[in-house]
Amino acid sequence: MMLFSLPPLRIARLSIELRPAGPLHFPLEERGNALRGAFGTVFQRLVCDHGCPGTRTCAKRESCEYARIFEPRWGDGPKLGSEAPRPFVFRPPLSSNAEFGPHRPIFFEVRLFGESVSAAEQFIRAFQSLEHTGLYGQSVRLESVNFLDWMGISHGSPVRCGSIVHSPPPLQLVLDEPCSTPAPSSSEITLDFSTPTLLKHGKRVLRVPTFAGLINRVADRISDLCELYEKFEWQADFRSIAVIAALTKTLDWEGRWVEVPRTSTHTGQQMPMAGFQGTVVFHGVDPRLWPLLLMGQEIHAGSHAVWGHGWFRVRQV
Repeated sequence: MMLFSLPPLRIARLSIELRPAGPLHFPLEERGNALRGAFGTVFQRLVCDHGCPGTRTCAKRESCEYARIFEPRWGDGPKLGSEAPRPFVFRPPLSSNAEFGPHRPIFFEVRLFGESVSAAEQFIRAFQSLEHTGLYGQSVRLESVNFLDWMGISHGSPVRCGSIVHSPPPLQLVLDEPCSTPAPSSSEITLDFSTPTLLKHGKRVLRVPTFAGLINRVADRISDLCELYEKFEWQADFRSIAVIAALTKTLDWEGRWVEVPRTSTHTGQQMPMAGFQGTVVFHGVDPRLWPLLLMGQEIHAGSHAVWGHGWFRVRQV
């Protein structure tokens, strides 16, 4: 039985190198928020009119890159009023060493989804502006950018030695290649949640991951990204996916619940984020759902994905 088709979601991988001008103490738990916040502030200055009243009332909202990418909203329909996913994610460095500087630059990845791939140059120019506006109180120079394939091999470098140079547009990836990895012979699968992950099953927040909770949210996220940023309705039997996923059992869990501080760059208010983090072993995984796991590890799952949350990796037992 065909449960779903491969979604036509375009993805671009941008590997970014920022070199601090001086010592920079950059704690692991704050990196995603700091990178996204600093970038968002600069991006808005670059693309918005100085007198813009805000995206809610802006007359140019439908053509504004900032509104489309940073404050997207659903059109008329059943999802109107619910939060729309952003078409990008930050993947901050996961090193436990919090000290960066001129001799230890910050490497991280930004992934763009769907129509936001066309905004890659604006993303790059925003990172370049951080030399003047700073990151975490320190000036940082955009040293290099590379467009990566699924293997992590560069297919174009639009920035060299801090300067934007002529290059082809970013490589547009699709999910066919990562989904081509065959399902394991064993029905046991291990997932490592590298960053805090907040999943809801029904109206309940999951303090410990369940397979059904993860698979259902991955399927929802794929559908939403395709609808918003590819203008395409992804074909999937969501009811059957949920029924089959519910048969998988949790065999082992070693992890913790993490509270992550976050300060809004717009309001200055404390808006903490949370989620589980650790390693889970699932037993009885139906091989038909294997591609959803492979897609999920590329696009993240759950709330706050734009900050790098919901980043998990699949490995076989």
